Amino acid sequence: MTSTPMAITAPAIPNSLEMQLLFCCARTHLNTKTKQVIRELLQQELDWDYLLPLAAHHGAMPLLSWHLKRIGPDLLSPQILSQLKDCLHRSARRNLFLTGELLNLLALLKEHGIPVIPFKGPVLTTSIYGNMALRQFSDLDLLVDQQNFLKAKDLLLDHGYHATTPWFLNEAQRMSVMQGWGEYSLANQNETVYVDLHKRLVAGYLFSLTADLDYFWNFLEPVTLLGQTVHSFRAEENLLYLCIHGAKSFWERLIWIVDVAELIQAHDQLDWRRLLEQAKTLGCQRMFLLGCFLAYDVLDIQLPGEILSKVETDPQIKALAGRVYQRLSGEARYPCQEDYTMASFKFHVQAMERPKDKIRYGWKCLISHTIFPLYKIFRPTAFDRDFYELPPSFYGLYYFIRPFRLIRNLVFMSWASLRASTPKESVNR
Repeated sequence: MTSTPMAITAPAIPNSLEMQLLFCCARTHLNTKTKQVIRELLQQELDWDYLLPLAAHHGAMPLLSWHLKRIGPDLLSPQILSQLKDCLHRSARRNLFLTGELLNLLALLKEHGIPVIPFKGPVLTTSIYGNMALRQFSDLDLLVDQQNFLKAKDLLLDHGYHATTPWFLNEAQRMSVMQGWGEYSLANQNETVYVDLHKRLVAGYLFSLTADLDYFWNFLEPVTLLGQTVHSFRAEENLLYLCIHGAKSFWERLIWIVDVAELIQAHDQLDWRRLLEQAKTLGCQRMFLLGCFLAYDVLDIQLPGEILSKVETDPQIKALAGRVYQRLSGEARYPCQEDYTMASFKFHVQAMERPKDKIRYGWKCLISHTIFPLYKIFRPTAFDRDFYELPPSFYGLYYFIRPFRLIRNLVFMSWASLRASTPKESVNR
């Protein structure tokens, strides 16, 4: 496929000066024109108290710091320049530390015969950014096959990690819930390393993609981390995953679009035809095209003509892009995917192209929406467990014990309040 110059227009992103500067810096390589625009913006009156937290929220603080200190140090105050340098140093130190911990975990799992695929985090940063300091990440993501999932979880627990889920449940009860979620979150003893252990790539109850991504295990490529070789997703599978992940989370962070753009630019021999066919088979072609189009429209990357033609023939992609632009500009706020709202429901349904996926997702959302308010009220807590200890297999009974305990407490509190408000003479009669 050959590249085609930009021809498609999407809803414009409403920009403040700070947003314009952030978008200009949200890439690893800048052309002469972009560098000039950055210098011109730096000569404007910028609200740094707004810009720096904005960049941090979008995960683009390292890129912003990297470019500004190289392009316009003479236009920055000593205080701002110092902050930017400190940000880069912290990012590099933190990322190198996490990369070392990732290698330790991979060695531990390998020693116990557990196949594992690291993805996102250090692997993504090294393979497409080329500089460990340029992409911040806060945790480590490990994909383990289902038959080794519990073994891997137990191994990490035995080596000083603990579950981070703030539930009152014991381990057996927690696993009964986490089995449905498909992901188990842990932290080391001093909570300097967080690990998300995945048994499937698309986790969560509400966003259920019927696509089977297990075939990713068959298409891995080597990545060098601190001199050691590990294996992660091939570029095509990585791009597909990034687009699914972005759609799942509403593309609410700019760095996710940057990831797609940088991956495409780092691999000029992508098999686009196979990607389109695979995405269609999995039922996520619209998500894939949306991710590619956002990278094209926001960050000016080149896309093959066939990809742009597919975008032109699907008006839903431009509509979804408009929603993303509203979110990026701060005009619209989508909650995290765990919280059901009509806006999030509409976005996800619109991102799906197969009726069966929309029906399945709609049914799950309907159930979650009707029972979730009651669930929040009657969800058991540690107080219910302290009130009456049940064996793991009877966890469901806590949902019946909780209302009884709440009514009991209400009666006791009402009686105590009544006694406290009654004169002593009346009580003694």
